[in-house]
Amino acid sequence: MVDMEKIKKAIFIIFDLYAQPIPIFFNKDKKYRTYIGLILGIISIIFWFILIVIYLVDLFGRKSFKIISGYHFNENSTVQLSNNPFMISLLNDNGILIKDKKLINLTLGYFDSKNGIYKNIEIEECNNLENEIDQNLKNNFYCPKLNELNLELKGVAGRNDRKYLELFISKCVGEECYDENTINQKLKNSFFILYFIEENIDQYSYHNPIKKNYRIEYFPIYLEFSKIYTFFFSQTIFKSNDGIFTNNIKTYEFSQYEEQKVDFMPNGNYLIVINFNSKEKINKIERTFLNFSGYYIKYCCLF
Repeated sequence: MVDMEKIKKAIFIIFDLYAQPIPIFFNKDKKYRTYIGLILGIISIIFWFILIVIYLVDLFGRKSFKIISGYHFNENSTVQLSNNPFMISLLNDNGILIKDKKLINLTLGYFDSKNGIYKNIEIEECNNLENEIDQNLKNNFYCPKLNELNLELKGVAGRNDRKYLELFISKCVGEECYDENTINQKLKNSFFILYFIEENIDQYSYHNPIKKNYRIEYFPIYLEFSKIYTFFFSQTIFKSNDGIFTNNIKTYEFSQYEEQKVDFMPNGNYLIVINFNSKEKINKIERTFLNFSGYYIKYCCLF
């Protein structure tokens, strides 16, 4: 005899896709709770709490980022001179800084070849200028007044639109100077010093990524011949995406020292000539901090 109840039950089991589970209670609770489960639950809560704290500290502490850097050559690139103030002085054979107008003459000129412009830039005592250099050093150095001028470097030798800065160091000549024998004796084994500020990137600093460094160059003075030193600076563009929830791009532009070259010439009117030129090169650096969406993609698999 066919058991219709069993057939009916089988049909329901197979085809009733929307059947609801029947809750079973144990001591009026849907779950059976144990001490092992309690301990594991507390450990899980602590684990997730620590993970969330690490996530928030990393997100708002701005520690995770990526850097992309590169460069390209551009003949129209320019370098602002006011970004690299410098100081000049003499170091005698006893290692003592001397600032004596009776020894040498300093002439600083700015040349704009395209517009046929020459500017004689005033050089004064550094303690009269406001900059970030230590006061003890200022007392023994001279400083050009570049900050008040809107000057730029552009192009290289041979171009008709070249803009460059040139510093001439020569023996002091005139009634207010020492006699030539005294000058030669004092300049023997001495050095001309160029002390300038340059800017560099601190990629780990979120609030102040542009740091100032100090570069000191020593130029030995030869009485038998002269030297021409050429300094090259390049333009640097640094972009930092600091946004936490949306993009927040900050752009910094400054100049950086690249390299120098040295040429000799028969001793003429000058002891040392120093040229400041553009490198015709643009450095590009991009820093991107991991934002909220980036962290979500990074940690979503854990949640």
